[in-house]
This record gives sequence, structure tokens and C-alpha cells, in this order.
Amino acid sequence: RKIILDEVREITKGVCFAFGAEFKVKINQQLSFTINDKNIVKDFIEKSKQIINRENIEILERPYMYGEDFSYYGQYIPAMMFFLGTFNPEKGCIHPPHSSKFIIDDAVLPLGAALIANYCINRGLINLINDN
Repeated sequence: RKIILDEVREITKGVCFAFGAEFKVKINQQLSFTINDKNIVKDFIEKSKQIINRENIEILERPYMYGEDFSYYGQYIPAMMFFLGTFNPEKGCIHPPHSSKFIIDDAVLPLGAALIANYCINRGLINLINDN
């Protein structure tokens, strides 16, 4: 992270020098990296196999270095963030989240909702049976 921020400063300095401009770089470093709780990940994958085949679950071996506001949750409670495959060139869904050109393949949203609901139900976080 430090290397990237240093490079941003140096590139800005060079461009401004070339055009005779002044500059001030202010970088907001408040966002932390999202770190998934390993136990939740393992449990989520096991419970997700009730809905989707294991070969449709991709475990990322290398971390993404995103700064996400979701990371704040993991600072207080065990948490997990996952990506729901929304890339679909046939529908023009080719840009990443947070891009101004992002279009989601809304056909996958019911699957995402089902995975989360299934996990919560099987963890006892949601009780669908009214005992009253």
C-alpha cells in the first residue's frame, strides 16, 4: 500500500512539474482491508454446497487489496465478504463494481440471496418456525 501511495505522489509531482502546476496530494487511508474470518468462510462453503456444486465455488488464493467499508464490520465481529459471479459478457456485464459502467446480471441475485439465507438458517441466525 505504501509503495502505491508513494507512486501516486511521484506521478502527480512529475505531471504537475511538466505543466508548471502546483499540487497537494491528500489520500484518505481510513479504509482498512477486508479480512475474512476463516471459520466463517469454511462454514459458509460447506453450507453453500446444499445449493450449488463445489466446482462453482472459487477460492481466491491471492487476496484482493480492496479497501472496502465492509472491512469495518470485521473489526468488531467475525465477518466474511464474498463475490457473487455477475460477469456476463452476453448481457454487457463486464465492468467491476464501483465502476460508473457497472451493470449487474440481476439473474444471479436470487442465488446470492439464497446462499446468505441458507447460511443464516443453518447457523440458527434466522428462525423460520414461529414457536408461539
